[in-house]
Amino acid sequence: MNDWVYPGARWWKFDFHTHTPASDDFLQGCEPQEKSKVTPEFWLRKFMEKGIDCVAITDHNSGAWIDKLKQALTQLVEDENKPEWFHPIHLFPGVEISTSGGAHLLAIFDPEKNTSEVDSLLGTVGFGGKKGTSDSETNESLINVIDEVVKAGAIPIPAHVDKEKGLFQLQGTSLNDVLTNKHIYAMELCCDGFNKPQLYKDKKLKWTEVRGSDTHNFRSRQFGVFTWLKMDKPSIEGVKLALLDGPASVKREMQVDPNRHSEYVRQGSPGQKTAALLAFILSYGEEPLLLDQPEDDLDNVLIYDLIVKQLRETKSKRQIIVVTHNANIVVNGDDEMVLPLIASGQSSVKQPASIQEVDIRKRICTVLEGGQRAFEQRYKRIHLEA
Repeated sequence: MNDWVYPGARWWKFDFHTHTPASDDFLQGCEPQEKSKVTPEFWLRKFMEKGIDCVAITDHNSGAWIDKLKQALTQLVEDENKPEWFHPIHLFPGVEISTSGGAHLLAIFDPEKNTSEVDSLLGTVGFGGKKGTSDSETNESLINVIDEVVKAGAIPIPAHVDKEKGLFQLQGTSLNDVLTNKHIYAMELCCDGFNKPQLYKDKKLKWTEVRGSDTHNFRSRQFGVFTWLKMDKPSIEGVKLALLDGPASVKREMQVDPNRHSEYVRQGSPGQKTAALLAFILSYGEEPLLLDQPEDDLDNVLIYDLIVKQLRETKSKRQIIVVTHNANIVVNGDDEMVLPLIASGQSSVKQPASIQEVDIRKRICTVLEGGQRAFEQRYKRIHLEA
C-alpha cells in the first residue's frame, strides 16, 4: 500500500538489517561485473519493488553508503517523471558493529543522520579494523558499546541473536550483563521457534522480536523479509516507542497486512464497524469499562459470539458495567449483579441483586426486549449448558 490517506498511526514494513557494497561480503562469490551493477539507485529499486517502507542501512562497521543512498533517494523523489517501480521509502542510517567478544550489535539512527555520525560512533567504541569487514572487533566491551550507541542517540538491537555472532552465543557474566541492561528492549530473532537461553527465561524478559533480511544478495530467499511496525511517521522516536510497546505495535507475521483492517472498519456497514471496535475494546486493558447498549447495529449471532463470550472471558480481569435491553447479554453474559433501572423522570436503581433471585428476574423482564418469554428461553438454555 503506497499511499495512506487517513490520519493517525499506520503499519510500516521495516527491514531492520541490510547490507550494501560497503560490506565486503556483499554479493560474496559473484563476478566483479555483477557487483558493479549495484549502484545506489539499483539498490533502492530492489527494496522499492519489494514494497518495503523503511530500511535500516547496517553495513559491517561502516556507514560509507549512507550518504550515497540518501542522495540517490532525494533525486528519485524530486524527479517529476518517476519510474514505474518507485515506492516511497524511508532510510534509517545505521551500522552492524562487531563488538569485543564476537557478538554483533545493530545501531539504528534517526533518518536525519548521515555517514559522519556512524563514523564518530565507530571511533568512540574503538573500532580500528578495516571498515566493511566483520573480522575485527571493537576495543570496548559489548555492554559499553550499547551505552555509547544510546549516547549517540541511536537504538541498540542485538543482531541475529539465535545465529553465529549472535548475543545468545555468549554465556555467563557476558550474557547476564546485557540481559540486565535497561537500554536493550528489542532483538533481531531469525527463527520463531528458537529456544532462548535459560538465563533469559529466568529473568522473565520479553524483548520485542524483530526481523531483518540481513541482505547480502538480492537473490537470497531472505531478501524481502521485514517486520510490521506501527508508527505515525517514520522517525527514531516512533521506532523506539513501537519497540517499547511490543506486540501491540510490532508484528513478525508478514503475510497479513494489518493496515487492511483499518480499511475494512471505515468501509464496513454500521454493524461491522461496531463489531470491530467492540472486539478491540473488549480485548485490551484492565481498567473499568462502561458499555452503553453495545448490541446496537448487531444481530443476535454477533451479540452472542462477540459480546457475550468476551464478557465471560474478560470479567475476571476488569470491572465491566453494561447498559442493555438485550436478553442475551443479561442472561448469558454470566453477570455478577443486575441493576434494573426504573425511569420516572429520572432513572433510579431498584433492588440490585443476582440474576438467580426470583424478584430480580421479574424486574428484568419488565425492561427486557422480548419480556419474560425472551428471558426464560435464554435462561433455560444457559441453565442446560451449565
